[in-house]
Amino acid sequence: MRPVSFNRVLARALVATMCACAVGEGTAHADPLRIRVRGGARIEARATRAGGELVLSGALLDDMTQPLPNQPVEVLFRPEAATQLADVSAAVRGARLCVNGGSTAATSDGEKLRVMTDERGTFCVRAALPLDRHRALLTWGGDSLVEGTKLELPFDLSRRSVALRFDPAIFVVKLDAPSVRVEVAALVEETEGPTAAPSLPITLTTESGTALGRATTDRSGRARFTVESARLGGAGPGELRAAFPGDVDNAFASSVTAIERHARVTLRAPAAEKGLSPQSPEDGVAVDIDATGAGGIVGSGGVEAYVGESLVGAAPVERGLARLVMTFNAPAGQSTVRVRYVSTAPWYEPGPELSFTVPVRGPSVWSKVPLFAAAIGVIAWFVAARVRRREAPDAEEKADELVRASEGRARVDVVAPPSRGERGWSGAVLDAHDGAPIDKTRVWIERPGFEGTVELASATTDERGRFRLEPVELRGGERLCAEARLHSRLEQDVPSPGRLSVTLVARRRQVIARLVAWARRAGKPFDSKPEPTPAHVRRAARDDEAVARWADAVERAAYQPGEVDARKEAEIERLLPDSAEKPSRPVDRH
Repeated sequence: MRPVSFNRVLARALVATMCACAVGEGTAHADPLRIRVRGGARIEARATRAGGELVLSGALLDDMTQPLPNQPVEVLFRPEAATQLADVSAAVRGARLCVNGGSTAATSDGEKLRVMTDERGTFCVRAALPLDRHRALLTWGGDSLVEGTKLELPFDLSRRSVALRFDPAIFVVKLDAPSVRVEVAALVEETEGPTAAPSLPITLTTESGTALGRATTDRSGRARFTVESARLGGAGPGELRAAFPGDVDNAFASSVTAIERHARVTLRAPAAEKGLSPQSPEDGVAVDIDATGAGGIVGSGGVEAYVGESLVGAAPVERGLARLVMTFNAPAGQSTVRVRYVSTAPWYEPGPELSFTVPVRGPSVWSKVPLFAAAIGVIAWFVAARVRRREAPDAEEKADELVRASEGRARVDVVAPPSRGERGWSGAVLDAHDGAPIDKTRVWIERPGFEGTVELASATTDERGRFRLEPVELRGGERLCAEARLHSRLEQDVPSPGRLSVTLVARRRQVIARLVAWARRAGKPFDSKPEPTPAHVRRAARDDEAVARWADAVERAAYQPGEVDARKEAEIERLLPDSAEKPSRPVDRH
């Protein structure tokens, strides 16, 4: 069973449109819409007392928890007692770097302290502030790529310093599990070193302030929580916050950890559960698909419908609903449809496929009238012509089959030999994943030589992805190249003249594919089932900053708004580890 080629392309184009985060090009009457996206940042800091002094330490991180090295963080101290301003100013002028922690330099004008983060994005300074209550305002001004940030940190040097940390660290919370175990360790930090802090009441909340529980630290200084997953909120990024309110002997303390809440997506077709009425799939079968996950309805991604191995429909998921329309050819009877969820965010994980049957009604007699008329015309043509050679397979149909056969890879295939009297190369450029035509693609033939590369012929595709290259003399070694603004460059030996099908891979997909391929070759801990993700590779990298920085850049390109063009792809490729496969030629040629 094979769906109509046009409907297949239309369905795939819909998936590409709904899943893409890139901003589309402008029309011929308007400049292209340009959106400049800046990342976020945050400051993590804590104030402790050691040897009768303040020890202020912390880190400057971007919104993907990656360090921001060699950046100036300004600190302004404000004592609770105004009479201590002069003493605070003197302490700030005498501030110095910690012996064993962060920072590369610290300067002061008597009011503000300016400290530089080290290569790990951390900082640490000591200052002999009065042993009383204070507030520190930490500020980073940002740069061209990341927004600035501020943090107000209250602390009390008149009491013992308490430090809280999540142990073990938590990165991903599975909402499909009935509950989640969280442990918080509390330590009292003094000159003699940190010691366990027993009998301290610890509260646990989310970033929205939802109370998750209260526990008291045991003799080992650990507070244990069992949290119902339903209370953590919906799928997506979030935070867990632990806090100690302070008491007579110990200063208040808090700790925050960034998490991702993951949920498996479940699909339902209520109308199919009740039984669909017989329909003609050639006219389109409409079915509403409900998408839900632990923590609420699903707000992103899409669904794809298959009959056999053929894609017959696709639709975006909006507010937990996908309005799916399927179009395919099938004889009267019943057809089994499989629907799967396609995720566009790491926190939505595809669940099991949904399967249901569609009663197929045979087409009416009247629908056959155009077919009968066409048949009569064909017979008349045969009689008039008497003899006709067997025609080659339809080029568009063959190109459609080649897109499926490409398995998401960039390639060039000869669809058909040149027509009588034609010379050179013609054809269409299509997306390797959804089969949609790619307009404004540059296609050219070049010949490498000792003095450089010579371009022999070139063309640009129209709105239907079509192009035509004039015939050129081939001496051997010539290459056929193609590249679009949002699709990676392809190079291949020039094929024989004729109709061509050229498939290109979107740059957004290409950077992910290179990371996945590298993780597969590298093996554990970078490889994972069913497929390694940028977030997994970044966590597995641990102390390998080069790999972590590359995985972070790939994740930004894959999941954040903004176009992945040649310049952006080149920036990511420059971060490739030495063990990763580099592109054979620059990707930003034009």
